[in-house]
Amino acid sequence: MDFEADAEKEGMTPDQLDEIILLAQEQVRYEEEVTRLDDELKEAKKDLKGIQEFELPHAMEIAGVKKLSIDGVGEVSYKEDLKCAITKDNALHAFKWLRDNNHGTIIKNEIIIRLGVGEEKKLEAVHKVCEKLNLALENKSSVHNATLKAFLKEKKEQGTDLPEDLFGIFEFKTAKVKGE
Repeated sequence: MDFEADAEKEGMTPDQLDEIILLAQEQVRYEEEVTRLDDELKEAKKDLKGIQEFELPHAMEIAGVKKLSIDGVGEVSYKEDLKCAITKDNALHAFKWLRDNNHGTIIKNEIIIRLGVGEEKKLEAVHKVCEKLNLALENKSSVHNATLKAFLKEKKEQGTDLPEDLFGIFEFKTAKVKGE
């Protein structure tokens, strides 16, 4: 590729082209470094988890000790713990089990009613029904981030003056370098 010829077509000086080339190469190096460090971090977290959740508790259990002070390290101990989650596929059966075994009080129920623009009267009616039934109603309004971003970009392009601090607008430019 004839970079100088392309640069001349675009009205760039050779120095400007050199700077762009150097910065693009530097960005690629940093992207590769970030990928490498991310991979290293994932591996280090996996190794830490292996020691933290398996090897060290197992060694302490075999030694018959639950707590130990080590010079230069501090107090080392382990405890029984668990992780849990009710998957979507298991939810009906899990909730049935909880109710059948008198633990249904830990189940939280939510009703979500999605209302769009112009449906404020329906919202008011729902509020009134909930008040009559003495139900706690949480009214949460939101704008999806992608919707807000598209809206704000469109308004900016149209020259609309926007309250940037109200919408947390932070404008920036980002470069992308694709591999060859």
